[in-house]
Amino acid sequence: MDEEHYTRIEEIRERLNAAEREAGGIREELYGAIRAAIPELNGGEPKRGVVSEIARRSGFTREYVAMIRDGKYGAKESDRG
Repeated sequence: MDEEHYTRIEEIRERLNAAEREAGGIREELYGAIRAAIPELNGGEPKRGVVSEIARRSGFTREYVAMIRDGKYGAKESDRG
């Protein structure tokens, strides 16, 4: 009986690890989409209200969106291999 419990724990942990890897890829995709929506990162002029709108739609705070914009979170496109 003990071995069944231990095996189940290992199986669940493996599933959790896989889900965390997948979530990491989705998170990076979201960061990329956020950066793509910021005009000044893409050759445009800064536009009032962009960070607030991205924050509202992403569920992140304005401060967190600003950190993504500034490259403090998530890999920048130019940093990817």
